[in-house]
Amino acid sequence: MAALVAGLLVPAPVSVGASPELQLRDISEATELGDITDEAKTVVNSTIDDAAGAVERYRFELSSPKSVEVVLRRLTANADVFVESAGGELLGSGTELGRSDERFSLTLAAGTYLVRVESESPVRYRLKLKLTEPVGEPIGGASAESPSGPSIDTGTESLIGTRTDPGTGTDPGTGTDPGTGTDPGTDLVDVWSASLDVAAADGAAGYSLWARLGSLSPDRFDVDGTTYQVMVLAEIAGGLYLGLRASLDTDFVLEIDGQQFTASESQVPNGLVLRGTYWWPTDGLLSASASSTVDVSLSAATDALPERSEAPPGAWFTGVPRTHDRSSQFTLRLNFDEADPQVTGGSMADALTVTGGSLVSASEAATDGKTWELTVTPDGPGDVTVTLPAATDCATDFAVCTADGRMLRNTAQATVPARIGQSAGRGFTTLSDYGSYTCALRADGTIACWGPASYGEANPPEGTFKALASGSIHACAIRTDGTIACWGDNSFYQGDAPAGTYSQIAANGRTSCAIATDATITCWGYNAFGQAMAPAGTFTAVTLGWEHVCAIRTDRTIACWGYNDEDEAEAPAGTYKAIDAGEVHTCAIATDDTMKCWGHYWDGRSTSPAGTYKSLSAGHAHTCAITTDDTITCWGKNAAGQANAPSGTYKSVSTGVGHSCALAADDTITCWGGNNTGESDAPDGTYTEVVAYWEHSCAISTEDGSAVCWGFDRDAMAKAPAGAHTQVAIGYFHACALQTDGTIACWGDDSLGQTRAPAGTFTAMTVGYYHGCALKPDGTIACWGDNVLGQTRAPSGTFTAIAARNDHTCALSTDATIACWGYNHRGQTDAPDGTYTAIAAGADHNCALSTDGTIACWGDNYYKQSRPPAGTYTAIAAHKTHSCAIATDGSITCWGDKRFRKTKAPGGTYTAIELAQNHSCAIAVDATVACWGHSDWGRTNAPAGTYTALALGSRHSCAIATDGSIVCWGHQWGTQPDTSTSTYSSVTIDDIHTCAIDTDGTITCWPRSPDGVRWTTST
Repeated sequence: MAALVAGLLVPAPVSVGASPELQLRDISEATELGDITDEAKTVVNSTIDDAAGAVERYRFELSSPKSVEVVLRRLTANADVFVESAGGELLGSGTELGRSDERFSLTLAAGTYLVRVESESPVRYRLKLKLTEPVGEPIGGASAESPSGPSIDTGTESLIGTRTDPGTGTDPGTGTDPGTGTDPGTDLVDVWSASLDVAAADGAAGYSLWARLGSLSPDRFDVDGTTYQVMVLAEIAGGLYLGLRASLDTDFVLEIDGQQFTASESQVPNGLVLRGTYWWPTDGLLSASASSTVDVSLSAATDALPERSEAPPGAWFTGVPRTHDRSSQFTLRLNFDEADPQVTGGSMADALTVTGGSLVSASEAATDGKTWELTVTPDGPGDVTVTLPAATDCATDFAVCTADGRMLRNTAQATVPARIGQSAGRGFTTLSDYGSYTCALRADGTIACWGPASYGEANPPEGTFKALASGSIHACAIRTDGTIACWGDNSFYQGDAPAGTYSQIAANGRTSCAIATDATITCWGYNAFGQAMAPAGTFTAVTLGWEHVCAIRTDRTIACWGYNDEDEAEAPAGTYKAIDAGEVHTCAIATDDTMKCWGHYWDGRSTSPAGTYKSLSAGHAHTCAITTDDTITCWGKNAAGQANAPSGTYKSVSTGVGHSCALAADDTITCWGGNNTGESDAPDGTYTEVVAYWEHSCAISTEDGSAVCWGFDRDAMAKAPAGAHTQVAIGYFHACALQTDGTIACWGDDSLGQTRAPAGTFTAMTVGYYHGCALKPDGTIACWGDNVLGQTRAPSGTFTAIAARNDHTCALSTDATIACWGYNHRGQTDAPDGTYTAIAAGADHNCALSTDGTIACWGDNYYKQSRPPAGTYTAIAAHKTHSCAIATDGSITCWGDKRFRKTKAPGGTYTAIELAQNHSCAIAVDATVACWGHSDWGRTNAPAGTYTALALGSRHSCAIATDGSIVCWGHQWGTQPDTSTSTYSSVTIDDIHTCAIDTDGTITCWPRSPDGVRWTTST
């Protein structure tokens, strides 16, 4: 149960007073929100970009009285929020809560109101208006009361004592509690307030998405001098479960996203070890979508908590695999909170149903009868769903009930999807049209993505889709039901897909736009220049530049909006039938087939060529078009020859940054322009579509529908060589491994010779960004790869250990002194005198363990990462801006960059430690793992179990369990694709990629290109 800890919490807000004297400013017209009376929640995401700050206003109407909670969240700087009447009277405000959260509540009469958001500096924010039935006398409207009246929640006297209980219409704070006949009391006090950032369930079917939310911070609150710790907040087995380390014996109200749960109405679940356990039936109503945010609070009463009834028995699944491989058996566990469940007229196998696969076995995994292990075989590439239905009558065949005849309170269900990149076969129909990564639609409507994806843009959601679009670090697609799903970076809310149904979608940079089924346009994401503020009207086509948008209206005229410093948003007159935008220019084909371009004039990119045209493609700074006689014309930037169109006739053309490709009339491909990474070395064969990206190109084969790519394959380093190995190390898009015969094999990017390892045998090896070094059996060093900074100029002498990072290397000599070489802009190669037993290389600094157990560090010291503490130590680790060491008593000390609590090592005793840029993990003496630092993506959510080895990347971590299996956590790119059936001896991580050595010496690396994708060129 400890794994089911929910939520990322923020401290409870302090009191909010009435607004001080407000500074008058010139403010723009209010954004109309309309009548929101029937809306439970209205959300506005926006940004104030002016350097001096600004005021934004929102006008809304209420046709009947409502209690309104105003919440200003996700602040990146200080901002204040006010509610005014239509006549300008201040009714409520939140002005003193700092950067994370501004909120207050008030009851408003029917009428028109203004919400004012005010900041003195640029700020990004989310505004929520949450409506409930009115409580108390309303203010505003035709009979506005004083803004200091009792209906305004100032934060110190909460309105929770007069809130309406959901589903009953009664007041949990002033009346009789409908569930128990008790009164929780009118003197409710807010003791805990938080925001829950909902994360993905990661295959934990059987629970709602609330069951995989990460760690609680803070996770404690005080009532009458006693501290209570929140251990679990999750929807489990058909109900909401709150677990406290100690029992709170007074009544309280727990509120989640506007829904309230009174403690006196809760039930006591069986079989859960925490002292304070509270369970309310919900039937799954609390499920929230991944990446959404909900509010939670707890208000304590003074009355004693009455005796509560026992909850019905429940069931749920754990150990659910993230994916299956279409054919291999997998296992999962079915759990009950009461012992020895009975199956009427059969066995547990009879009670279970499996779709998409077959149940091989169901056996008890614990002597108390609470846990069953299930083995399932998938039928093929589809989802496999295992269900234990809740009975309506214990007399029904195969009903699961307790021995005394009580039925399950819920239906338990677990779904295991097929592995992405394997489930849908090889056939593709459509390629995305942007960036350094690639996404493609398969014939069955699923999406596969590959290539560099630092923000998860290569991890598409499950489901079927009919259109997709890629931005710089995010992607969006239209599902077959017309709704939109987005994935990847969401720092500017470009992942917050709008509601509704859509027929077209486009993206660029950090913004997306879509044409709805009613032909209107919606845009979302980065909005610094108004590019996400689509105009009214109906449209037939839309295209995005880096920070501007243009669209063709249904009357065939063009509308543009957004960044306009180079006239990108100055739409030309006339009527048009096709349009495409480059980064800061746009071109369109008029209804008379002529071409019109506008925007940035450099390199002639906005110079409209003569002639008539049938299609076009605008690249970064150049454009190519198919003429009406099927030849190609290109114009704009031509530094690499990307505008030197070839002769011949063609069906389509695609422009990248420095190269272009076209599909010829005979379905072959021709590419021209830059070719630094082989992106213009088009393969033989025939194809249905071709797309030129930044440093690579891809096409769909007519032969089998596979995606054929050429140029820079950033996943090439995942294609490990065959054979047995003892060590593997990852550099920048390449990797090297020490084979059992002592030779070195390298693979991946070889742009600077970093994969050309020398011949001979070696005993140890290390790699930096673009170079590698290894120890020979005689103790001398050989290096290879990039040498522009002296990285391969190894010193003479004999050595026993070696460590590289980025562009430098250090080695421990046989006389225990240290030698370093390579880049020295921070003094990282100025090794100190003395004798040492171990070295740890950071990005621009190093640390070493002296023979007397003390630590010496040198190099970059901007964050004091080279200022070690006193004391004696047994192990050291260093990364970019911080360092850590294990003391002789087993405790951990860290120093350097204090951001994200990177230096706040946990207590306890440890045997091993690993660092990444913003988080760290260590193995304790009991073999468990503890992590600390920046918790985004769940990278500090160390799994339960015991482990022997660790590896950390920038956003994910992996560990080898004592049984040899690999467990990874954090960002999705760390998800291991096919390691569930093997055991491993070591694992290593760079930034995105992970490699592990099997106990038989073979190497597996991930992520890699999905099934159906093949590369013809790799540099």
